[in-house]
Amino acid sequence: MAFKRDSKKILETKGVQYSPVKNAVDSAVDLESSQPNDAYWKSLAEEREKALNETLEENKSLCEIMEVRQQELEELAVENAELTEENRLLADKAASLSHFEKIIAELTNEIA
Repeated sequence: MAFKRDSKKILETKGVQYSPVKNAVDSAVDLESSQPNDAYWKSLAEEREKALNETLEENKSLCEIMEVRQQELEELAVENAELTEENRLLADKAASLSHFEKIIAELTNEIA
């Protein structure tokens, strides 16, 4: 039984470092005010949305990989059971052949 393997996907964990400073004027206004302005919060929300979407895509990809690996595991378990049974049958045949080999050896010694 042959399995088709997906090409290896390289997944990396990305940390998101947020730097809300878009230009010097915005940063000066932000430093002077006690509350960040709307542009700051909008920019922060966009960065976090982007990071969330990237994380969701990575999670979806990992779920797909996990499903493929689970299917492979189930197929390998079935194949293992089949091979174990075949191994047992072959061991029984080998034991029978060994017994017949001894009988034939005794018969040839008696004839000779």
